Amino acid sequence: MSASRPIVLLDLYGVIALDQRPGSLAEMAARCDVPADAFTEAYWELRPAYDAGRQSAPEYWAALLRRFSRPVDPGLIEKLRLADIDSWSRVDSRMVDFTQSLRSRAKVAVLSNIPADHADAFLAAQPWMRDLDHLALSGKINAAKPDPAAFQERDRPPDPTWSCTARRR
Repeated sequence: MSASRPIVLLDLYGVIALDQRPGSLAEMAARCDVPADAFTEAYWELRPAYDAGRQSAPEYWAALLRRFSRPVDPGLIEKLRLADIDSWSRVDSRMVDFTQSLRSRAKVAVLSNIPADHADAFLAAQPWMRDLDHLALSGKINAAKPDPAAFQERDRPPDPTWSCTARRR
């Protein structure tokens, strides 16, 4: 084992950031005039390619609208995209402080499933994250958990001792 500082690996959502805002999927469903349960099912079923960077935001939202035979309206797609980003934008300030405090004794890395456009917005709103030792955001590395490629991202720090991936409860 390396004598270097340990690496603490954290997920973003459910750890540093809060889970999706309650009620947000129902609000997006209402914009599409689609039942919330059906919308939620399609939202998650279609999500893996978007999270992994294999599909753009417009492609993801167009597929979701087509699932319900809704018109693929660029204006609606942009409203849905922005509402979705906003629904995932909250952070737990205690965990932000804790994550930043870890840097004095460990390297800190984040590995998270997040579409590229969400990652851009999140990093713009949370610039402190750019100071972490490593960010592996699925939409940016074109691989999402649980795909082993997400864990083998080539820019990962060498010889890691992964310390924490547990979700906050």
